[in-house]
Order: sequence, then C-alpha cells, then structure tokens
Amino acid sequence: MAKDTRFQDKKEQKISAIQPTDERMTGRAGLALFEAYIRNIQILPLIDCSMVWLDAQKQQRSCHH
Repeated sequence: MAKDTRFQDKKEQKISAIQPTDERMTGRAGLALFEAYIRNIQILPLIDCSMVWLDAQKQQRSCHH
C-alpha cells in the first residue's frame, strides 16, 4: 500500500502528476494555485512584450492604408 503523502510539510509538496478528474474547484479556490503557477513560469513579461509588438504591428498596418 502506498504511503499517503497529502499532508506533508508545504515546503516539500510538489506536483508529481496531472490526471483528469471529475472534481471541480469552485469559487476562488484555485486562484492562488493558478496565480503562483503563472508567477513561477514568468509568462507575464512575455505576454506584455507580445502585446506591445502586436500594437506596433497594428499601427504599422494602419499607417500604410
């Protein structure tokens, strides 16, 4: 029988697998986890740069027409 590790110290917890489930997070229960993930992968600066680039492309196209 596998050891139940759900209640380990928070510093030691890591995601080891992602599996489909019928369970759903309700309300704002998953926002903290999602926010931590977004900050961890550092995607926000990439999104900001992409938005600036897209805006510049739109302006460039509008100037040529």
